[in-house]
Amino acid sequence: MRSLNPKKYYVSAEYNFAVDGGATGGIVPSISSKIPADALITEAFIEGIVQPTGGGNMKLQVGTVGGTKVDVSGTFDRTKVVPTAVFSGLLNNTILPIKLAAASDIILDAASAITSQGTMVITIGYTL
Repeated sequence: MRSLNPKKYYVSAEYNFAVDGGATGGIVPSISSKIPADALITEAFIEGIVQPTGGGNMKLQVGTVGGTKVDVSGTFDRTKVVPTAVFSGLLNNTILPIKLAAASDIILDAASAITSQGTMVITIGYTL
């Protein structure tokens, strides 16, 4: 049973092109926290560190790359992920909150390949 006095927790992931590559599709950053089962995701945001190269859109997902994935954000233009920018408005509030049945990875889904650089920190807030 969910607590009547829930606590807020945060997990984060750091996507870095030099380490994680820039493939099309689901990328689970190598520096990343898992979101526990039964978490109720209430928010998510991205902090730009180095702007990703190449045009195209991205979205945040949770789940497993080879299995079930759930969108945590609407689609956003990655050229807007620049140093000092923090995006929480990129989220489609009709998507949140989301209740997870199983422990999940943080996934960055790229519609087209990131070509040579990009670093961002993804933070997801949830309650248990």
